[in-house]
Amino acid sequence: MINLIGFTLLVVGCQTSTIKLSSFYECSCQNLLTDKDCILEFCNWNNNTSLCQNKSCGEFNKGDCQGVPDPFQCTWNYQLDKCETFTKCSDYSFSITQANRCYELIKCQADVGTIDIMAGTIKCMAKSNESAKSITNCDKIPYDHCEWLATDDEKQCVRNKETQSCETRTITQCSDYKKIDECDPSACYWNETCKPLECSILPEQSCQFYFSIDSKDVTLCTWNQNQCVDLEPESLDQGQCLSYTLYSYAWDPSSEQCEICSKNSIQKRLFFFGFILLALSLN
Repeated sequence: MINLIGFTLLVVGCQTSTIKLSSFYECSCQNLLTDKDCILEFCNWNNNTSLCQNKSCGEFNKGDCQGVPDPFQCTWNYQLDKCETFTKCSDYSFSITQANRCYELIKCQADVGTIDIMAGTIKCMAKSNESAKSITNCDKIPYDHCEWLATDDEKQCVRNKETQSCETRTITQCSDYKKIDECDPSACYWNETCKPLECSILPEQSCQFYFSIDSKDVTLCTWNQNQCVDLEPESLDQGQCLSYTLYSYAWDPSSEQCEICSKNSIQKRLFFFGFILLALSLN
């Protein structure tokens, strides 16, 4: 679920502006160690135990339900108009024109093998690869939905404007896109040829992040002194950490640094926290 609506992450790891998609916007309230970081819109702070805990899915409105990170296991039921606990990808189906809703679920994608032309529906399935735009293959992808999807064999689905079809192409760099309408705007930009995005290219309103060519990595950016630059998480203070990193990092009170989210952060802090930081610094 890639939705950038306010939430908080707590973290351990290396300091870099480029992170894996799996670490982008990916923590729950249990990872938050201070009441200051325990966001009341999404979490409950227990004064007795000094623990931050997830609110239940039923407490969220549509925007919050679609915005909380995957560990909350929440999904919006469009038919019943309410937030529910996610079950499994194959339990969900949508109209073919709304196949993108599969990607709003928890690590799901559209299952092109289940397209039912008569019913006009498609089912969802668990992600088959690590890309944000994962798909098993480009077969049966309608032209209008052929938007730089990444296949399991590391190819891409690219629109052929002349034939109005969705083609399977080998794309390893932006220069492999030969036409302006092919150039993927989430990773590239057009300036006579298709070139890789950099933070310095982005205008202020878009100065947040961009994807790698395979949509498996995310580079974070920030606006500073009238220009967009690579974000340096290690330079952020506690008040900046959450919002500047789009909730991919949070303030760690033990190290007093802005650090990247780890699914095992609670266990790591309980067992040999100092040793882990040393190991990370040596890698």
